[in-house]
Formats: sequence, C-alpha cells, structure tokens
Amino acid sequence: MFTGALIAAGATISVWAEFVLRVHEELTYEKVLSLDVGRWRPAERVGITIVVSFILAFLLSFNVFQVGVGGLLLNEFVNTPLIALAVGGITGLSFTAVRDIIYRAKPEAQR
Repeated sequence: MFTGALIAAGATISVWAEFVLRVHEELTYEKVLSLDVGRWRPAERVGITIVVSFILAFLLSFNVFQVGVGGLLLNEFVNTPLIALAVGGITGLSFTAVRDIIYRAKPEAQR
C-alpha cells in the first residue's frame, strides 16, 4: 500500500516538474490549461500517468525487463519502497512520450 502511494506521488510530482521545466514561467492554473500543447487537463495527465506508472511497476515486479543505473535497479522497488518514487517519477517525466503513444494508438483522442 505504501509503495503504491509512493509510485502515485512520484508520478504526480514528475508530471508537474516536467511541465514547469518545459514552460519556464510563473505558473497559474489558467496558464497550465492554456499552455499545454496537448490540451490535457491536469487531472487527465496525472490520472493517465499514474495508471502507466502502475503498469510499469507491474512489469518491473515480474522482471519482464530490468531498468537501472550502476548497481541500482528499479526492479528493487518492492524491497526498497523509496525506489517506488523513481518508478513513478520516470513515468511522469516521460509524459509527453506517453501522450504521443496514445495519439498514435487512438488518433481521434487528439483535441
């Protein structure tokens, strides 16, 4: 339960951080709605990112693939819950890639 909450927290924080780093301005809620290229509402962005984070965590927990740097593997998030923040964080920072995949799979989803 705690690990799941950390995955969701990492995804949420990273979605926000990705947007702030991309926009480079003082943010208000109205700017978030008007400047987002994909016109995704913040709740949609976070919701989709959390779902994708849990899919990634599921695949990592069954060692479908291994992701890591040096001696640190993201697959260890089950045993080391703080790594779960990184699992969610990676998915949140890569939201634009996730959005592009969704658009290719379902082009009518574009607004």
